[in-house]
Amino acid sequence: MGLREWLGVRLNPEAIPGWAAGIYERAASLAIDSYYGPLAQEIVTELGSGRILDVGTGPGYLPLEIARRGESITIVGIDATQKMIQLACRRAKAQGLAHRLTFLVGNAYSLMFEDNSFDMVISTGVLHAWKGPVRALEECYRVLKPGGAAWILDPAQILTARNFALWRRSLNWWEKVVYKIHSWLPRAGPPRRFSLEEVKELLAKTPFVDGAVERRDGIAIKLKKRITEPDSTAS
Repeated sequence: MGLREWLGVRLNPEAIPGWAAGIYERAASLAIDSYYGPLAQEIVTELGSGRILDVGTGPGYLPLEIARRGESITIVGIDATQKMIQLACRRAKAQGLAHRLTFLVGNAYSLMFEDNSFDMVISTGVLHAWKGPVRALEECYRVLKPGGAAWILDPAQILTARNFALWRRSLNWWEKVVYKIHSWLPRAGPPRRFSLEEVKELLAKTPFVDGAVERRDGIAIKLKKRITEPDSTAS
């Protein structure tokens, strides 16, 4: 393995590294009105009331937007990066929403919740980064209540060209150096774009059997957990 490849593995981990959390948060904040807000309204309309788990919540912008729109919804957000969770907790407290939002450091491959705990599981912008997507989806299925929905959205780009330019201008000199390095490394750049066929093959390896996959600035997977599982002993 050459130096460039070795650095690509070390500096492109599965989770956002803590030192990059602030850079990511600034980018995500520019997508509140264009992406997180409309998606939050769609989720609130779909669910109405209940308990949501957000896997890979980042700085918590989607749970915050959901909580602002759905007074009968509580949300738990997990992320592998402690700095992200700290940012999300701070923002929830500042907005007076901490009583309906819980943010925890967690692993998508081993969720710390009991079976059938949530009415809905959501995840945005994480599918392309999961090294074990089947295991992560199995865990999403396990913690869902029967009849619950799982929305896995992996947008290829949530920032408009204008907002991306604003974000670039907001970087200090050190952040610009880091961004330049990541542009040079393998696996850096835009997220991988899954094809519909690839996603369907992936889902065939999970317990989910009901749902749909569609294109929506990337991939949008909307799944349902069956209310009753088929009897494996039946002939």
